[in-house]
Amino acid sequence: MYADDLVLISSSVSEMQIMIDVCTNELDSLDLQINVKKSTCIRIGKRFGSACFDLSTNGVLIPWSSTITYLGITIKSATKVQLDLKPCRAKFYRSFNSVYSKISRANEYLIVSLVNTYCSSVALYSLEALDLNKSLLRGLDKLLYRAFCKIFKTYDENIVNWCMYYMNTWPLRFEYLNRRIKFLTKISKSDNNLLITCYNVFGFAELCIIRSNMNIKHTGFFQVKKDLWNCFASSIGAS
Repeated sequence: MYADDLVLISSSVSEMQIMIDVCTNELDSLDLQINVKKSTCIRIGKRFGSACFDLSTNGVLIPWSSTITYLGITIKSATKVQLDLKPCRAKFYRSFNSVYSKISRANEYLIVSLVNTYCSSVALYSLEALDLNKSLLRGLDKLLYRAFCKIFKTYDENIVNWCMYYMNTWPLRFEYLNRRIKFLTKISKSDNNLLITCYNVFGFAELCIIRSNMNIKHTGFFQVKKDLWNCFASSIGAS
């Protein structure tokens, strides 16, 4: 639950209806009601494409959907939790085009600085809380790559990589990994028992995998960022 956004998760449709009824009854006692026009249901699991009973509140049906957006993140109905980054990409390009159209003749250092500040943060909003696969990470990298292609007027991947290096900018996958490590590390130090349990079951193993893959040897946030930068530099042949 966050502000007026509430997510209900159930292992079956019948249990979900019971949960909705409980919420509906409680809201009735508070003289509030569920806004069906802003509510939707998705199904995740092996039978996500199969027909099932409709859910309702106060006799009004809640529609089933192929996607649901929660706190800016779009989740798809599939066999397992899958993200749709198309809205993130669209926000990045809108932000970049808005910035670049106004300062396209400015110094490249200024343009890159504004893109990193205003555009990259839009694309990465809250993604550190999610486990992105290789396909999604490649999609993130393309965003900044295409922006640099436009800024430096070249589509040569090698040239773009070196432009990013000398502009002290790394592909978005590295920024995501940096934020992900910070996120998991902070959870590991939480005093919330539920978060600690989730971290012990899932987060610790993921953190170890990231550190191993990126050859991260340090624990401090500054040193971790330095190790990630060295990993990026090594990938393009920089010493």
